[in-house]
Amino acid sequence: MEKVLQDKEKMNLLLKGVQTSIGQLIPMNHELVGRTELEGSFLVRYGVFIGFSGDIAGKLFIGGDRSLFSLLGKSMFGMDLEGEMLTSFSGELGNMIAGGSVSAIEGKGMEVDITSPTILDGHSFISGYTKGYILTYNLPDNIELLVHVLID
Repeated sequence: MEKVLQDKEKMNLLLKGVQTSIGQLIPMNHELVGRTELEGSFLVRYGVFIGFSGDIAGKLFIGGDRSLFSLLGKSMFGMDLEGEMLTSFSGELGNMIAGGSVSAIEGKGMEVDITSPTILDGHSFISGYTKGYILTYNLPDNIELLVHVLID
């Protein structure tokens, strides 16, 4: 039973780290409107996938559609991003959010590394995790940012 509590504590720390990182990085109005436990596989259209290793093994998927990442790029850099620049920005945004999440929990006695980003474009199903949550953020113009936090 103790391991389950430790895993829950790790998941809660990681979720708080993700929320802290997003709060520091997204330079536009955004509101966390949901934290939903995941079961089974889920469908993604577009986004960035980053792995965690070390004291927490899992994945972070930041998703939505291209318009979401374009909006975030414009808010951060003041210009529209398309094509390869949008793809590159999407990967870097994933790096920044995952890196900020890991930094936020480092002082809690855990060591966690992140992998290089992988861009998913098209309809893909994600499965193969032990525990997962979706953090749903509302952005301007009724655009949703979905952040999937998955533990292996």
